[in-house]
Amino acid sequence: MVMTNSRQARTPAPATASSSRRGEASAAWIGYLAEAVRWAPSADNSQPWELAVCGDRLVLQVAGARASLGARHPAVLLSLGAAGENLAQAAAAAGLDTATWQWRWTPTPALVLPFP
Repeated sequence: MVMTNSRQARTPAPATASSSRRGEASAAWIGYLAEAVRWAPSADNSQPWELAVCGDRLVLQVAGARASLGARHPAVLLSLGAAGENLAQAAAAAGLDTATWQWRWTPTPALVLPFP
């Protein structure tokens, strides 16, 4: 979602995976969800996260190089949570199931979700 002149311009969701070839749909979905994450607020606008595709999962995790305060610092975790919420809202608005998402508490906190 992009703010323009106090109006919200929405980026339309791409076609579902069943309506086109899977590779094309996946690339379109990744772009759509990445755009939602990009607009999330973060501490000092540092955007201390990265998106990774791992097989049939999309992983939103702390990017160590940009998390100058440390991967588990409250400001970094709040930023990751805001990015995760933007991702969840965009996915839900597009009709994707968000009930099976998981937070992973490894040395680098991450949000892991199945991908259509």
